[in-house]
Amino acid sequence: MQLRSMTAAAAAPGTPQRKRRLQKDFSNPKEPVGKRLRPLCQSVAQGKSPTKAAQRGCRPSVEGKAMQAQQAQQAARQAAAEAAKARQAFVEQLAQHGVPEGSHERLLPLLERLGAARTAQVLGLWTFLGDGAAKAPATASLQLWGPAGSGKTEVLTSYLQSLSIDHVQLSCAGFSSIGDLWSRLAEELRRRALAKLERTESSGDALRRLSQRMPPGRQIRALDRLEMALKLPLEHLSDKVVVLLDHSQQLSRLGPAVEELMLELPELLQHADQLVFVFVGRLPLSCLGVPVAREPPAVAFHAYSTSDVEGVLSRSLSSFAHASACVRGLMTFAVPYVGHNLHDLLRIGEEVLCADHEQIEQVGHMGREIERLVQQRLGLCDLSGLLEQGQEVEGPAAACAATMRRMVHTEKRLLVAAYLASRLHKDDDVQHFMPAGRGRHCRRASMVRHEPDALQEPTSVSLPRLLAAYHRLARQDQVLSPLLLEQLMSLHVAGLVRFPGGPISVDKDAKVVCRAELPLVKACASDLGVHLREYGLAR
Repeated sequence: MQLRSMTAAAAAPGTPQRKRRLQKDFSNPKEPVGKRLRPLCQSVAQGKSPTKAAQRGCRPSVEGKAMQAQQAQQAARQAAAEAAKARQAFVEQLAQHGVPEGSHERLLPLLERLGAARTAQVLGLWTFLGDGAAKAPATASLQLWGPAGSGKTEVLTSYLQSLSIDHVQLSCAGFSSIGDLWSRLAEELRRRALAKLERTESSGDALRRLSQRMPPGRQIRALDRLEMALKLPLEHLSDKVVVLLDHSQQLSRLGPAVEELMLELPELLQHADQLVFVFVGRLPLSCLGVPVAREPPAVAFHAYSTSDVEGVLSRSLSSFAHASACVRGLMTFAVPYVGHNLHDLLRIGEEVLCADHEQIEQVGHMGREIERLVQQRLGLCDLSGLLEQGQEVEGPAAACAATMRRMVHTEKRLLVAAYLASRLHKDDDVQHFMPAGRGRHCRRASMVRHEPDALQEPTSVSLPRLLAAYHRLARQDQVLSPLLLEQLMSLHVAGLVRFPGGPISVDKDAKVVCRAELPLVKACASDLGVHLREYGLAR
């Protein structure tokens, strides 16, 4: 009888014997399934036969792993099928465009990396620049234009590298004159020719002359000197050389009609027919003053769509961990501010993913880091040093707090008065500013003839009307003084107001325009105890 009671107690739930039995078979029953498998895995590793209870606890996890492996294989097969389908579509497009099969293997990896959104542009480059072998360039100059971040330079350089076409890349934004540009072009071609001779291990007078570089700072200002500087390098560069002029919209800074002069170089110079000039910029050359008759053929790059941007980001950042989360963060926090500029989006994504992985895994850290990098590219500085000690605000609130910290109450009241007067119609001043009128307005909104709108363009306000609005907001007598005009000038210096008619003068023709945005005005009004809702704003 006593033995039977002990056996029943051992089998009863909650007893020490039952807990030891469960711990042996399943570890802690409240832990996840993955942790319950440790006793089974240990027993198998030690050569012991697991208990039946452990086998029952292990079976769902094994089935789950098998299902995950099956899903991964299915996803891999589906991705491979989609890649094969896309590759077949690229092959058909190349065949329709007349691209020989020998160039398919060199162009297909480029098309797969760039995606279908840039297939037409790659085919356009093949038409005009050739393939570096059987097909020669069809033009002496070409222009690529499109919005910033549309992939003009990236697609062109990738195309030239994929087909092993010799090229020189120059940025027009880094030159101060046409002589500086020509001297840099001659120096780059000299280096190309010297590297080619060194690879062939040739020696002689040509190698010695190419080893002599141009003195630093010397510019080539005349066409005859440019021809002498290009003659020797082009003699040893037998193939065509593509000269990539990036940021071509900056050529107008270097002198009058510089674009036309660069287009005429292959005709003016004796050996310049080996050069193919490609102008890469945001605007076509016709917008820069080049006659339409002289304008070279163009390959236009339209802006990426939202789906195209997401696809390019996913392919470009796929080698990083947490790439999918980063792409979602870029589409949420960066695209609304920088647009579809892939150059900025890729640089932001790379900086975020190259940071510490432990910080990336923290909740909300990736979004804050993307917002910080976006602010850097938009020129928004860190305003935390201008805030009061212990004050923690971010974004537009930080700018408002930093600005208000340096303003006195008179300046805040002037700013609110200028904002209200520039957005409220003057026919409704009695209803908005007079005590009796404000009472009628609070009871009957129909008394206001013109409904105010905070989103409308601010209008210019006469100086007497501005001072009258300030007088009503201050609720004081004889507030007009020279100090008040000095504080109005301080707002002008800070850029919060401007005078359309030039410097302010105390007469009836003086005009003032408020340039402050609603968040700053709301903060100033709140500090002064002015409710913008009473005026029909800040709803």
